[in-house]
Amino acid sequence: MDENINFGSMAWFNSIILAVLYSDASRKLLSERIKDINFKKDFNLTKYFKPSEIINLREHNNKFNISTLKKGFLTQLYLKPFFKLLKIKPLMLVHFPDNVLAYNMKNHVKMIEFDEDYTNFQSRIICEKYKERKLARDSDVFIIETVDLRHSDSVKNVYNDFSYHYIDNIDIAKLSNQFVYNDIEYILDSIIITNYNKSCMSHIITGFTMNNKKYIYTSLSKDPIEFDWYSNRFNKYYLDISCNKLKKITKNISITNNFLKFSFNKGKRLFVYVKK
Repeated sequence: MDENINFGSMAWFNSIILAVLYSDASRKLLSERIKDINFKKDFNLTKYFKPSEIINLREHNNKFNISTLKKGFLTQLYLKPFFKLLKIKPLMLVHFPDNVLAYNMKNHVKMIEFDEDYTNFQSRIICEKYKERKLARDSDVFIIETVDLRHSDSVKNVYNDFSYHYIDNIDIAKLSNQFVYNDIEYILDSIIITNYNKSCMSHIITGFTMNNKKYIYTSLSKDPIEFDWYSNRFNKYYLDISCNKLKKITKNISITNNFLKFSFNKGKRLFVYVKK
């Protein structure tokens, strides 16, 4: 892995780079769309993309100093425009706790406001026919955002202008490995998760696929860790920073909230499904 990929507090950027540029299915799709980068051989892809470039996809502000922000940016606000920059057609959905998939308002972000302590955004109001056209078209990538159970009621109120759209043959609660939509098969290529417990900080871990093997990246070390996040999707883990490893939480282990707790089946997550 390229040593320049570790930007310390830039976990949001690391997750985008890994999900889009490194994970197998996305990388294969990009190699078919972009001919001036050899995605099959070049594993030093961060020389082409920098955090400020991704931020400017939304902000258009070259004077913004990313080092002044106390916490990282929200991956879900920048993942879709980065795919679009690379000639990929993405669509975002939101998954509610009752296993309902809905059209995601983050498809139409028009403004982002933030200071050192918070991030807020506004979305464009779109008509129903426009949304139906988006859902009917052939998308290259589905980005499915889960809603935090602790805030599900308030988030549903935010989404009340967007009617539900059901996809019957995908069960996010069980982390489906693939699904079919509009007669197109999509496979789960990567997943971006945030610690589910209230701790002194929030952190992102990216699960991705490389050379048909599963890896995770915590942004705390130079190299990714080989870890089958799909087979272990129902387990709970805590991040041992001393050795940069995910360790399984069992009934015999008492873990306080001073540790960051993760699960690939719980908390805030972004699922990246790519057209097969």
